[in-house]
Amino acid sequence: MTSHLWLITLPILLDLLLWLGPRLDITTLLTQSLSLLSDQEMFAAFAEQAAALAPRTNMFTMLSFPVIGIPALMTGPTPQQTPIATATVEITSMPVWFLSFLGLNLAGLLLAAIYYNLLAHALRGDPFDLALFAPRLLRSGFRLIGLVLVFALCLAAVGVALLPVALIFALFGLGPTTLIFLGGAAAMWLAIYLSFSIHGIVLHDAGIFPAMFASVRLVQIHIWPALLLLLGLVLVGSGLNTLWRQVDNGSWLTLVSLFGHGFISTALVMSTFVFYRDRVPAFLP
Repeated sequence: MTSHLWLITLPILLDLLLWLGPRLDITTLLTQSLSLLSDQEMFAAFAEQAAALAPRTNMFTMLSFPVIGIPALMTGPTPQQTPIATATVEITSMPVWFLSFLGLNLAGLLLAAIYYNLLAHALRGDPFDLALFAPRLLRSGFRLIGLVLVFALCLAAVGVALLPVALIFALFGLGPTTLIFLGGAAAMWLAIYLSFSIHGIVLHDAGIFPAMFASVRLVQIHIWPALLLLLGLVLVGSGLNTLWRQVDNGSWLTLVSLFGHGFISTALVMSTFVFYRDRVPAFLP
């Protein structure tokens, strides 16, 4: 990492945009939606807490796509204090919100493709050749979007498979909590087994399904090292993110947190590429 410090550029630039750039506000739409939930006792507390955070939402945080996007520190509620004034654009139309949601998520996936391809290029150590890098980036960008769609279909299949279980629970008068737990556990294991799919796409230029197969095989054979690596990433990443946010006082000193977060998060992601590179090539067709 110390010889490739330029790899932290994208995370830092994204955090700077989320910190000091314009903000897409959806307070009005979110408040209207939450008002429907507040009438139901089960969701009343959640609706109240979400309504309090509504003024601090920023749709530009979707540029850091969940889990597989560029790691960013400013993806939670927007900071209440910043060293310079920030512009706010409010979205009050549902069609505009939907188009913004779709466009920002697609842009987040494309940014992730650029970020991961740069990591893979640094790991391979090849001389940079734009004529080779650009087509590879384009292929991996489309494959990354396809991977997200396939994962969503897999989650939908898990939901359909759990419907009979929900009916059995209903017959015995059991609440939805157990079903939600089972669905969450199934989704978590699916995410673990497919967590290295993106590595095959960008590191070996593999197709969606060969990359998924390689990821499943990697986790099957190296289950404990893989679980410890992923658990360490979650614990270290979330712990350091909490620490960085605690020291944010709204001054320019936050830049130190942004640079520190960019360096450590990129190093953590690179460790997964090294883990994958050293174990997976034999599984790829």
